[in-house]
Amino acid sequence: MTEQQKKTADSRAPAGSEAESETSDLDALLQEYEKDGNKPRPDRTLRAVKPIIDFARSEMAKSQTNALKQDLDNACSFLKEAETLSEIDNKLLIGFMEAYAQDNAKFRKAFEKRSEDPDVWQAQLEKGREWLEGTIKETFKTKTSDVEAAKAAVKGQSEKAEAKGPDTNEMLNMSGVKWQQFLDSEIAKAG
Repeated sequence: MTEQQKKTADSRAPAGSEAESETSDLDALLQEYEKDGNKPRPDRTLRAVKPIIDFARSEMAKSQTNALKQDLDNACSFLKEAETLSEIDNKLLIGFMEAYAQDNAKFRKAFEKRSEDPDVWQAQLEKGREWLEGTIKETFKTKTSDVEAAKAAVKGQSEKAEAKGPDTNEMLNMSGVKWQQFLDSEIAKAG
């Protein structure tokens, strides 16, 4: 109570009334408690409870870590159900999910609220799997076509190397007529 409230309460209550005696009893009880030195000491209480708090925090952190690991393992298992993703290491799949979450806010929110709304998480995970499958197929398709082109180029070079014809010195020593005959024959072979 403020000073003004006390004055107002005191002026309303007659002397020796119940309100006055309750206030004085409470004040007397508080003063008696303070005299005995039984004041609560927050520093002592916190020191006594600190190991319990630390243990609880540690257990909560372990529990959260284990739950996260389990959720990521489940997500990786789901992604690996696709044939094109079945041989990919979990670390790479987790990296994919992190990268995909940076570009896809719906995926990120679904992951954050996966325990609250598992159906939305599963739907977003399925969309992510479809995207990853498409990306991997396109990557391997490009790499396969690059390899095939390189093989064809090497095969073509080896055939040309096997073809018999004049070497560089012979070509440089050819007369104009012989050079023209050589060019005409090469054009005829190609054409």
